[in-house]
Amino acid sequence: MLAGLALAYRYLQGNWAGLISPVLVAVTLIIIFLLFRYLDRNWLLGGGDIKMLVASSVWLEPSNIPLFLVITGSLGVLLALIYKSKTFPFAPAIGGGLLLALTAASFSVWDHASSLACAKNVNNATINPASKRDAMKKENTFKCLYIKAKSQPPKKIIIVMHGYGADADNIAPVAQAMADAVSDADVFVPDGFDPCEQSPTGYQWFALKDWDELEELKAGINEAARKMNAKIDALLKEYKLDDSKLYLVGFSQGAMMALHIGLQRKVAGIVGFSGMLVDESAINDEKGARTSILLLHDSRDMVVPTSFCTAAERRLKKANISVKTIISQGFGHSIPQTALRAACDFLKNNRRL
Repeated sequence: MLAGLALAYRYLQGNWAGLISPVLVAVTLIIIFLLFRYLDRNWLLGGGDIKMLVASSVWLEPSNIPLFLVITGSLGVLLALIYKSKTFPFAPAIGGGLLLALTAASFSVWDHASSLACAKNVNNATINPASKRDAMKKENTFKCLYIKAKSQPPKKIIIVMHGYGADADNIAPVAQAMADAVSDADVFVPDGFDPCEQSPTGYQWFALKDWDELEELKAGINEAARKMNAKIDALLKEYKLDDSKLYLVGFSQGAMMALHIGLQRKVAGIVGFSGMLVDESAINDEKGARTSILLLHDSRDMVVPTSFCTAAERRLKKANISVKTIISQGFGHSIPQTALRAACDFLKNNRRL
């Protein structure tokens, strides 16, 4: 039943491909346990415990299995000390190990922590000396982290938007990697418009209290998009560029913003890490069809489930919009190296660049 629930969970996420590696690990564990039991007739681990261990492993990605086994073993030692016996119920240790391993795999409760994880996954990239927090001279442009193009004058603009509860500094390594990949693009990384309601040190683009209050989410993102569009218009005017030279990138809530705004305009491309399509009315069939989109998500994302990504992909394809989706395995709500490389390749090689 435990394994069956894991299969059902992955099915609801639209992630059957993600089952391959956990199932292989489960089969490997069965072989190892049976081998140990054959070699040592006095081995105290029962058949039910073996089944529970294997079923639990289906919930986890291979990268989390060692942690699960270590935690389970440690809890088992604790139970042995409590029972003061070689024989004791091992199921509580397995259940506790699974819960703690799942918690560790999805440690980020808010995007603030996830964005810090992003930075750790980007080879400790640093902002070049030309980068600084700077206020543009135009009144309507925003204060933000600014990475100057290596090749001057810049021919493109990339705007990178952080997640809920984070700020520009958190996602700066991602922006730097993109600036390195696209040498003739100026990169802007603004802070969200408002202080975050749930993470006082960070910012938010719009209120995000309840996933079920869809109308409130739509109202919030439309108001935030109105503000951002005004700033983008001023920025493009200053650079004497148009939307065909603009790329929007975002993580989590920032990805929601990138999708929403990018679909309203005829931007060159959109990159969304761990996001979702909040308001389908943003899809502009005339303009959106000219936009290339890359969606990146992880199979173990417990903050913004993978099902949101697959739903967005289906809706965009229905509108004949060019979209590619990449699902990583076992990184949770963060930006792994593989996803960042794919995003940089997309920005570098996009036909509209």
